[in-house]
Amino acid sequence: MNAAKAPMVEGRVSLALPPVEERLGVHAVFFTVPRPEVVYVKLLIESYEGIGIARSMEPNFERGIALLVLLAVPDFAALTAGVLAELTQAGIVTIVEPTAEMRDELARMLLD
Repeated sequence: MNAAKAPMVEGRVSLALPPVEERLGVHAVFFTVPRPEVVYVKLLIESYEGIGIARSMEPNFERGIALLVLLAVPDFAALTAGVLAELTQAGIVTIVEPTAEMRDELARMLLD
């Protein structure tokens, strides 16, 4: 899976959220996190009022790496992008380009 590279802008990472998933009505941002950091990252993201919800998709995506998805509401897209950019710049998360299967699995998890 290819990690999306976040461009640098004035010494800071700039990150654009993917388009809203029509089936879900939210931005679905897939990212990887070292397993020991999963709880920290989920709590950090969820501590921002209204930003969205982080869910574990695959705890053993790669050895020692978990795959998570952030379901971000469109009204807070700029804040969400900023939080993810900071976590990316800090080397805590790596944004990944989801496959069609990953997006379909997410829809099944949430809609079925």
